[in-house]
Amino acid sequence: MQEDLRQFVLRRFIEEKKRIQKELRQDSEERQRIDLEKAMLEGITLDDPTINEAPAIDDMQTVEPDSPSLNQTSSFAPEGRIFGAGS
Repeated sequence: MQEDLRQFVLRRFIEEKKRIQKELRQDSEERQRIDLEKAMLEGITLDDPTINEAPAIDDMQTVEPDSPSLNQTSSFAPEGRIFGAGS
C-alpha cells in the first residue's frame, strides 16, 4: 500500500514538473515572438550590419573625468575639523 502511494505521488510530481516546463517553454516562445514583432514595428532588423556601430567622436567633443580634481578634495571633515582630532 505504501509503495503504491509513493509511486502515485512520484507520478504526480513528474506530471506537474512536465506541465510547468511546458508552460515555461510556451511563455519563453511567446516573449520571443512579442520581442521580434516589437523590433519589426520599430524598424529594427536582426541582420542589420550597422547595429553595433558606435558614432565617431567629434574633434571638438571633450570628455570630462568622472573623479574630482585633487585641488577640490581635502582631508578635512565638514566645518574644517580633522577626523580623529580631539575637541
